[in-house]
Amino acid sequence: TPSGTLNAGTTSTTISVSVTDDSGVSGVKYDTSDVAYASMTGTMTNESGSTWSANVSGLQDGQSYTYYVRAIDGEGNASATSTAISFSVDEESISLPTKLIGGICVECTMK
Repeated sequence: TPSGTLNAGTTSTTISVSVTDDSGVSGVKYDTSDVAYASMTGTMTNESGSTWSANVSGLQDGQSYTYYVRAIDGEGNASATSTAISFSVDEESISLPTKLIGGICVECTMK
């Protein structure tokens, strides 16, 4: 999580994932590129049980984001594939008049 579209004006959010492994999960990392576990730059924190999370910031209106997540187990084996967390931030709506009077827009809506 999250997924879908976040409200305009959202500049940070928490990404989270549920991870399990027979040998136990010893770490979870994330990155904006789908790279190997050792090359990932962000570290997630174990919140409880199998749930790992991290706060991401610097989000901007009208942009889409994908974070790739990989785990490593207690024996040092890293995930062969990543899990993608994708979402976007909505654009801010600006309400303007949409009624024309004498060729001038007095009740227009822009997005």
